[in-house]
Amino acid sequence: MLEKKTALDKCEIVNMDTIPMIQCRHAVWVEDDGVVIGGKQYHRHVIAPDSDVSGKDPAVQAMAATLFTDEIKAAYAAKQAENI
Repeated sequence: MLEKKTALDKCEIVNMDTIPMIQCRHAVWVEDDGVVIGGKQYHRHVIAPDSDVSGKDPAVQAMAATLFTDEIKAAYAAKQAENI
């Protein structure tokens, strides 16, 4: 029986213009009775300090709570204001 699977594969901290952000990688693959068919495909997205992470994976929420301090959020807001 074919089954499409998706999983949060990796989360890492990346710095974009000295502001730390969280980059998440999700893997997508197809299994036939537990055997992976073909290869995995990956999708990445970046979570900024002003992002709503309430619907994200609990691991991502924990990273965001630790990383995105008020100081980081203020620095990110200031950087965004510069780019307007």
